[in-house]
Amino acid sequence: MGAIISDTREKQRKWDAKRAHQRSNISPIPKPQNTRRRNACGKSLRLFLETYFPEAFPIEWSADHLEVIEKTQAAVLGGGQFALAMPRGSGKTTIHQRAAIWAINYGLCPYVFIVCADAEKANNGLRSIKTEYEFNPLLFQDFPEICKPIRELQGVSQAAVKQHVDGVPTLIDWTAKRAQLPQVKGSLASGAMIGVGGITGAARGAQVTLPGGGVKRPSLVLVDDFQTRESAASPKQCKTRLDTITGDLPGMRGPGDPMSMLLTGTVIYRGDAMDQLLDRKRFPEWHGVRKKLVYSWPSNEKLWEEYGEIRQQELREDKEPLAASAFYVGHREEMDAGAVVAWPARKLSNEVSALQHAFNLRIADPDAFDSEYQNEPASLVDDDLNFLTADQIADKLNNLPKGELPGTVEQITAAIDVQGNSLYWMVVAWADGFTGYVCDYGCFPKQGRRFYSQRELSHTFLTAWPTLTEEEAIYKGLKELTDSLLARRWSLENNATLGIGRVMIDEGYKDSTVHLFCRTGGHSSLVMPAKGFGVKAGDTPMNERARKKFERVGWNWRVRLGEGNRTIRHCAWDANAWKTFIHQRLAVQLGGNGCLSLWGEQALEHRHLAQHLTAEYPIRTEGRGRTVVEWTLRPNKPDNHWLDCLAMCAVGASEQGIRTLEGEKKKLKQPPKTLAELQVEARKRA
Repeated sequence: MGAIISDTREKQRKWDAKRAHQRSNISPIPKPQNTRRRNACGKSLRLFLETYFPEAFPIEWSADHLEVIEKTQAAVLGGGQFALAMPRGSGKTTIHQRAAIWAINYGLCPYVFIVCADAEKANNGLRSIKTEYEFNPLLFQDFPEICKPIRELQGVSQAAVKQHVDGVPTLIDWTAKRAQLPQVKGSLASGAMIGVGGITGAARGAQVTLPGGGVKRPSLVLVDDFQTRESAASPKQCKTRLDTITGDLPGMRGPGDPMSMLLTGTVIYRGDAMDQLLDRKRFPEWHGVRKKLVYSWPSNEKLWEEYGEIRQQELREDKEPLAASAFYVGHREEMDAGAVVAWPARKLSNEVSALQHAFNLRIADPDAFDSEYQNEPASLVDDDLNFLTADQIADKLNNLPKGELPGTVEQITAAIDVQGNSLYWMVVAWADGFTGYVCDYGCFPKQGRRFYSQRELSHTFLTAWPTLTEEEAIYKGLKELTDSLLARRWSLENNATLGIGRVMIDEGYKDSTVHLFCRTGGHSSLVMPAKGFGVKAGDTPMNERARKKFERVGWNWRVRLGEGNRTIRHCAWDANAWKTFIHQRLAVQLGGNGCLSLWGEQALEHRHLAQHLTAEYPIRTEGRGRTVVEWTLRPNKPDNHWLDCLAMCAVGASEQGIRTLEGEKKKLKQPPKTLAELQVEARKRA
């Protein structure tokens, strides 16, 4: 009896297996419905896009679009490289994704790899391509050998394991990170692959090992929006991404194998990775093309200013900007004169023209418009300021051994930037003319490694003194660090030695603790609380403000005696002016008067310092008849503590009598009084 049951079960199993095998057989594969249409589109990328993706490209092409499509087709067919910057919303990503489908369907590129700023964005690009294969009706009609096996999966990727055509497996791989198209006899796209990856790890895992032992490498790489706002603001990240694009990605191809690379993106900041890649002098092999929304602005600016005022007022009152549109319609001929718009068909339904659309975008956010729609953003660093990059600063070496200084040095100053978990410090020596030599810098507690960030310190106040409160730890840290710094002596070339003459301590954080230490820490004659203020173009410069009682005034700094809750002297300084000043000194060539340099012969030793010194970027601003360079922390919020320290060291040197040889010898309106003179006057008034 048991044998009969077992035999019955075996027959049922074989029957089920046979039925499952039959259900997994997707034969027959239908023939293309319109062979003429299919063949014609294989010769023209433009015709392919217009024919099979009418909903993706519903608006008439611009001349820029046609140029881009032509260059893209040439890159795919010829194995070249093409970098494209187009205005946001121009469909550049959509064009290149559909160009990948064209290249795959006609057997032009059997392996396409998509690279984006991160893996998530790359996966989204793959999902867009897969959606077309799954649901595009025209593709299904003319490319059934590709689309039918994919549709038969019905979104269940596991079903691909058993799928076959008359016993021949299709071997579809339909996962989130890879799409391998079905292997079907006679298909130009048989076994074609689409892979994805983020820019930071794109080259890893791109090649695929085939069952027979061979290796499949990408023949078309799509790089789409590879930088973020954060990475574009970081010279280090820009360099890393450029190295990946120009070195790692081309290296994915096999020896002697051609590879096409299509890159699309937006210039976020002038000088960022995309901006550099579009430079045909530096990267001629990329054939960079930079497109804009508006190539020439109208000649009648006054009417457009009136239009903008009307529109903004309506929006502030929560009204539809109908009056603004009516104003434009009434003056359109005059307001359009001289304008050249890239894409005349680009406008919203409630807008009259593409020019009006462009102005509406510009009015809403001029900076974003310059970046995202014109690909001509404001520079992070004004070109005429000639400030050094991080690499250039790290290489600003005077070849002096650490601890040794020239005999011309007159003052040594130190500065301490107070944080909740640590103290950043710096010591700088100064000669007349504000020639400076960075002597030493570091973090307290000592970290024991070359590169670290304030948010991820391995040694902090808490690890050193876990039982102390934050205020107690800051006081104790200031005491130990200041005792150590003031005990040091530096050797001069004339065999003399010199110690620190002023220590500036930032009072921006826990000012009461800083003041307490400056009063009671044992070095009250040498230490001074200091706080930087960003004096803007529209503000009254520190040098022009009336001097108060008990106040000493220098170039963009003021030392005040106790006032309010302060019972000790403290220094207020113009952060914008002094940060500009030290960057100007860094830009002076070695040997020049006023040059600021670093010890030693190894640039790597100062790379971390250079990152702090370039953590902020300058923007030239104007107001009330004067121009000021304002300093702003970069969007990724890097550490800038040694930048503050270096500026405070310079302020301390000025307070101690160091002067430049040019502008700062001008007499102030009121000659500064010494601290002793102020104290005598105070006793007389008491």
